[in-house]
Amino acid sequence: MAEATQVAEKPTVPPQLKPWKKGQSGNPRGRAKGTKVVRSALDVRSLARSYSTKAIMRLVKLMDSPKETVALAACIAILDRGYGKPMQSVQMQVNRDLSRLTDKELETLIGLVERSMLPAGQVIEGQAIEPAAAAGEAENGD
Repeated sequence: MAEATQVAEKPTVPPQLKPWKKGQSGNPRGRAKGTKVVRSALDVRSLARSYSTKAIMRLVKLMDSPKETVALAACIAILDRGYGKPMQSVQMQVNRDLSRLTDKELETLIGLVERSMLPAGQVIEGQAIEPAAAAGEAENGD
């Protein structure tokens, strides 16, 4: 006996889910009247900052929460906003023979290392050097 094979029919898509015709807008009427549009990130930032005092006061209340996870999160949030997030340490390996560097290259390298060891908030007086530019000078021997 031969088995009858069934041919699966292609499912039909309801008309409201079909894509629009080429050249036709998917939203012909445009945005609904009365909806607000955020014009820029500055508007959002300004709005968020207007609630900063209220947010800090709420965090202060949450610091006394009986739930330790809530209290810890509030403490961390306040400390991060007051002092900045803790700096992360980075380990580097130099694969270059430092004895072959010129005096200027060594001075640049020492300056970069000293700047990276500064505590947060400490300012170095003098001319600012971008790390990429300083590295380029070290490679070029300028």
